[in-house]
Amino acid sequence: MKLTWNYFRSREEEKPWVPTVWFKNAVPKHAFTFWIANLDRLPVKSRLHDWGMQISPLCGVCNTDVESRDPSFFTATLQRRFGIL
Repeated sequence: MKLTWNYFRSREEEKPWVPTVWFKNAVPKHAFTFWIANLDRLPVKSRLHDWGMQISPLCGVCNTDVESRDPSFFTATLQRRFGIL
């Protein structure tokens, strides 16, 4: 059975973040969320909008930039708003 499984499944190189996510005492909920985030598959507003949901894709904090996986606090708009720039 194991030989058959290994024959048919495709193998990829292990990603550098895999040991950070999947370790012995990992909380499954956190590991799953981190895994989905690394694959850029989080259901952020821009993705939900692309899937056809009737919502605004704009960030809920600054309301000017499109919400994405990347942290909002790196955008210039939000930095200006909080006086960082």
